Amino acid sequence: MQKKSLEDLTEVFYPQVALPPLWQVIYHEAMRGHHLLFRKALVSAPSDATYHLEKEEQQDHLVQIVIDILNCHDLKSMAAIIDGLPIALYQKIYLVYLKLLDWSRDYVRQQLN
Repeated sequence: MQKKSLEDLTEVFYPQVALPPLWQVIYHEAMRGHHLLFRKALVSAPSDATYHLEKEEQQDHLVQIVIDILNCHDLKSMAAIIDGLPIALYQKIYLVYLKLLDWSRDYVRQQLN
């Protein structure tokens, strides 16, 4: 039997919840440290940075950006939306992305115990 890597464990635990192929590539590469949606020059935020939204309007704006990204059909379009953001929003989206990756890693580790 072939040994499963950490990134493949979500597929083992949740075979009925399949990510679309493009999102599988984005997820698997992110787990390897290759962040396809973000430019290296702009992702210098520390991974332990805390992220807080003070105003509800900011949350709504971030939600709309995420919806726009999710509605894209290719990686180039997704990256173009992110690249077009003001630097402050770019960094907030990046921190949310890192938090989701951390959550995913922690969840898989908990399932292994």
